[in-house]
Amino acid sequence: MPLRAAFRKRAAITRIRARARAIDVAAAELDRLLGARPARLANSHNPLHAAVAATYGWPADTATKDALERLLALNLERSAC
Repeated sequence: MPLRAAFRKRAAITRIRARARAIDVAAAELDRLLGARPARLANSHNPLHAAVAATYGWPADTATKDALERLLALNLERSAC
C-alpha cells in the first residue's frame, strides 16, 4: 500500500474512532439525564437496527459495536478500490 493511502486509511480510522467515542459520551450523558433510555426510543430503534442488519446479511441481534466495526471494514474496503 502506498504511503499516502496508508496515511489516509489511518486518518479515516482515527476520525471514525473519535466519532464513536463522542457518540458513547453523548449516549452516556443522555442516559444520565434521562435515567435510562426511554422504552419508546429503544422500541423505535430495534426495528431500524434489525432492518440494517438484514440489509447487510448480518444476524438481527448484531451488537452496535460489531455493526460499526463491520461498517468501517466495508467502508475501508470500498475506499481502497
